[in-house]
Amino acid sequence: MSEYKYYLRKIDNSSSNLLILELKPKDNQPIFSFRPGQYVLIAYRDKRGKMTDKHAFSIASSPTKRDSLLFGIRVQGDFTKGLELLKIGDELSVAGPYGDFCYDERKHSSVVMIAGGIGITPFFSALNYASDLGINNHLALLYSARKIEDAAFYNEIKDLAVKNKNITTLFSFTEEAVVFEKEGIINQRFDAGIIKNFVGRVDDKIFFICGPKPFMDAMVVNLNVLGVGAKQIKMEEFVMIPRKSVLIPWRNFAYAVGVAAVLFVTAFSLINRTTAVSSGSKNVDTSLLVQVNQGAIERLVSIYEAKNKALVDLNQQIIAAGLNGGTSAPVSSSNPASESSSVKPKTVPAPATLVNPTPVQASQPISIPRPRTRVS
Repeated sequence: MSEYKYYLRKIDNSSSNLLILELKPKDNQPIFSFRPGQYVLIAYRDKRGKMTDKHAFSIASSPTKRDSLLFGIRVQGDFTKGLELLKIGDELSVAGPYGDFCYDERKHSSVVMIAGGIGITPFFSALNYASDLGINNHLALLYSARKIEDAAFYNEIKDLAVKNKNITTLFSFTEEAVVFEKEGIINQRFDAGIIKNFVGRVDDKIFFICGPKPFMDAMVVNLNVLGVGAKQIKMEEFVMIPRKSVLIPWRNFAYAVGVAAVLFVTAFSLINRTTAVSSGSKNVDTSLLVQVNQGAIERLVSIYEAKNKALVDLNQQIIAAGLNGGTSAPVSSSNPASESSSVKPKTVPAPATLVNPTPVQASQPISIPRPRTRVS
């Protein structure tokens, strides 16, 4: 189906929860062809300038009217509240038409239309269509609403019934304070008895039902009580995105299977990776590694410090021996190597002449952190 650019020609939101919109093509060309009872998908730009999602609405105008489209809309959500804020001249996107909930004068010589609330819109299109073409088929309408103000196109439908004797109407206002005594208006809900008294024979008629699901379910029960078969009943079911092909459900199923497979493989890989990391972390105790490394470092430092101290002590002994003419000096008891045994150092003869003796330097000690003795 095609998508069209229309602009808002008229808007009526005088009722508290009803909205009447009239849309006209941007280029003033005739509107697309459709059948009475079909619907379209509508979208508009919100306050941020972003295009909204498409929502389905039945066309209320007659297919014979080729200059504009008419819609009756119940205001009950963000989308419809946004429609109320539109101004004359605002642009809307209209896609369609869709649906097979259609009145066909060639097949339906006697039709009973049962509407609940805003479910009147496809029937209003059919009533206008039959009147415009002067169709002699009989159309009976049972229209239920809470109050008169909730009944969209109420006055227009009464006018159609006056002009076209093949149209008969029965209105039910279940919460209206006024008790109606005049013909064609009641204050009680439709039941099997009321339907039977209004339509007479049921075996030769086709019944169209449109409205809230609880309402439609109740009407089906009433018709079953009267012996109306399933083939005689047609009901409208709105969908956000209509099916354009019988292959779409299978294509969507294939997409779903593909996405599920990708998600499964991804999840499986993540689980395996997490398990491997967890297993590896169990085999290596990082705290133990740190402890071992720290002990090794401390041991090396201790060895280097002891060696350095021994070299310093040896250096001092050599210097003392040179200054005292060969007398020996004891080995420092702080030398770890001499703690268990005493070692007698060799004596060095005194030189014949001693002028500013220069200390004999031992091998350069190993440089380590925090030396306890430094040789000048």
